[in-house]
Amino acid sequence: MYMSNLGGPTLIILLQGCILLTTGEEGLYGPNDKVVLLDSTNFVSKVHGSKTAWMIEFYSSWCGHCINFAPTFKNFSAKVHDWSNVIQIGVLDCADDKNTNTCRNYEVNGYPTLKFFPPNSLNTSKGIERASYQKSIRSLMKDTASFAASQKELSSIFRSVEFGHETSVFESNPNAKVAIFLNPSKHGMALFLSIHKSLYQLGIPLFLSSSDTSILASVLKKGESKLSSLEIKGNDVLQDVEIVMKKVQTLNLKNEGKGKSPQITTQMNDDDVKRRRYTVYMSDLENALLYSLKHEVATHSIISGVKLSVLQEYIDILSKYYPGRKVARHFIKELQAWIAGLSDVKGSDLENHIIVLSKQLGAFSDTPKDWQGCKGSSKRYGGYPCSLWTLFHALSVNHAGVTSDKKSTKLDVLKSMRGYIKEFFGCRECARNFELEWLSDDPSKMVSNVDDAIIWLWKTHNKVNIRLSGDLSDDPSFHKFKFPDRIHCSKCYADNGSKTGDNLTHEFNMTHVLEFLKTLYGGDIDFKGLSKELYVDKVFSGSPGSFIHSKNGELYDRTSTKGWFSAVDMILLVLFYFATIALI
Repeated sequence: MYMSNLGGPTLIILLQGCILLTTGEEGLYGPNDKVVLLDSTNFVSKVHGSKTAWMIEFYSSWCGHCINFAPTFKNFSAKVHDWSNVIQIGVLDCADDKNTNTCRNYEVNGYPTLKFFPPNSLNTSKGIERASYQKSIRSLMKDTASFAASQKELSSIFRSVEFGHETSVFESNPNAKVAIFLNPSKHGMALFLSIHKSLYQLGIPLFLSSSDTSILASVLKKGESKLSSLEIKGNDVLQDVEIVMKKVQTLNLKNEGKGKSPQITTQMNDDDVKRRRYTVYMSDLENALLYSLKHEVATHSIISGVKLSVLQEYIDILSKYYPGRKVARHFIKELQAWIAGLSDVKGSDLENHIIVLSKQLGAFSDTPKDWQGCKGSSKRYGGYPCSLWTLFHALSVNHAGVTSDKKSTKLDVLKSMRGYIKEFFGCRECARNFELEWLSDDPSKMVSNVDDAIIWLWKTHNKVNIRLSGDLSDDPSFHKFKFPDRIHCSKCYADNGSKTGDNLTHEFNMTHVLEFLKTLYGGDIDFKGLSKELYVDKVFSGSPGSFIHSKNGELYDRTSTKGWFSAVDMILLVLFYFATIALI
């Protein structure tokens, strides 16, 4: 960026710019949001070699923290939309299978991840991850403006003008539309990035100067020499923006409307949703298995050290206790043997090996791709998080059913779950919260045998549901609450009718809860949509409650209707942050 040091305030003129519009598939963001929808087909062409800088949110549409963050990010992107000829805001859904390789290439394996890309970035650039974990609009605006200010590659947008001769720009170009900034403060950068479109509509230049205590915005119409001034005092950038925008509105400027994301939901029969939440589907278990390995784990560019050990332990637990069809268990055994001999593995190699091995064994070829019991009312609800809970519930129950050592191996499944969530589960905030649950109710102190492990996981899941009930990630068609309800298992509740928040010990009869969980997750698995039902590996046998794999359970009424937890146009503008001296 060329700016001469003239011994006085620095002056910058913005002469031209552009706006990028795009469309994409529905995730947490839609075409009416002020973001560029990116995917594997357009990421490189849009971002790399672009004349503008980029801020990109890599997210997962099933991630609860991403769902909660989305309204803030939409609000932020709408506020900075007018900065788009200097820095553009993009989003990419890593939950979409077609984007797995893109997220892996840019070393994104936790969500949400915010990365900055400078102008004219090379294809080899991985971006610069935003260091701050603050998710407020103010902090996002500040960091974005600061990053934009640091990019010298944007020099083509600006040219300097000698102080005192600002109107000379009209001599060479009488029709020029310009914005002139006088030594703006840290608030000035975000402020003037925000008002440029209104200035463009007026077709007038804007003079700005600042000191430690105030910002002075002065409007000068072409052909006039007298300035109409507006002084702004304060330290809040958003308040500064609002004050100036109100001033501009008095000049009969039209504000650009804010679009709203389309709320795309699936029309579902409420009773059907609730009934299915009391059914464990084999296809959900198989999809949880595949997604956890082929997507979550394989998103990591290199898996080694602690991560590899955690992966090997996870597959070992699956090989011992996964209650699946023979072909699925064969797949797990083969994968276990392959991964055991490696000191490290690329995520792309793991993904390819899973694809090849599945085809060789004929595994999962008939597995429905849609969620069954874990299907939510829209893409963002239920799905993978629900299925992962279901998978580990099933593993804990089947562990209790097959192990002869009820004590020394009591924590095997829970430790595997903890390791997997800590190292591979994409929702970062969810992983941190699970770790807090683990530390607050340390299972090593509370679990004496494998049955206790089943109850510990059930309690933890219920505590999570109680905390998330009413949250933005809570499916409005099926709110999270304590499981099971009284209709499906009245004997699971204590006779005293106590309702003690997340202290479930006094509210529930643990003996009957344990029986209920063992029946649901151990024996009564539904094979809807699968053609190879006879290929189930009957790990267990015995009386009802001993977890016989069967298609239809008789121990509770599956048809009941209660359910469980589901899971300005920058043609003018942009000011960067300068100190009181000119930057070269």
